[in-house]
Amino acid sequence: MSGDRAVQAFIQVCGALGWEPTPIAEAPDEETADFTVTAPSLTFVTEVKQLNANSEEAEQEAKLKAGEMGAYSKVPGDRLRPLIRKANRQIKTIAQRRTPGLLAVYDTRLLARLESYDVLTAMYGLQTVVIEVHPDPAVPSRWAGDRFGGGRSVAPSYNRSVSAVAIIPQEPDPSDVMHVFHNRFATVPFDPSIFKLPGLRQFKVRQAETGVFERWDEL
Repeated sequence: MSGDRAVQAFIQVCGALGWEPTPIAEAPDEETADFTVTAPSLTFVTEVKQLNANSEEAEQEAKLKAGEMGAYSKVPGDRLRPLIRKANRQIKTIAQRRTPGLLAVYDTRLLARLESYDVLTAMYGLQTVVIEVHPDPAVPSRWAGDRFGGGRSVAPSYNRSVSAVAIIPQEPDPSDVMHVFHNRFATVPFDPSIFKLPGLRQFKVRQAETGVFERWDEL
């Protein structure tokens, strides 16, 4: 469990959705997830993570608060990738290939807050431009499309216990409770019907293994 604000936000979300979260007892010799969550038609495992500003982000946030100019750049999804990998280990301990697992992330930062593009590239890989170079140097190179490149955190062969990644808004309200992004490679995928609730949005990609960069499709 990481962060009181994140846990409070997740419990608030569960209350809004009619779910019942039950804390999982910590084990002294293994990593475990935070909650089992009972929904009307399913019980699943959830790990809650709080994403705080790192030193660079905190420095830029301080400048903004002081009314100063600042600059900040990031690699899309770079703060989310390690959270997915760690959560997979924690969820796997409890889920044991029998129940879906949800990683719920609460982002406390002012700068560069998580967006759907961060989740997409953190899960399936960075957007990579493909350029075809003709063997004849007189023929110009051409753009051949985009694909998922390096930096993925889920695949057919690993990190499949995280069935979905959820982003909780900083101030969740009845019209915007949580955004859920399904893992196409999940060992036990979620039935999308569980998330068809007011204020909850959910997304998926069609393939993620076609060599073509895809955007999220909203369900």
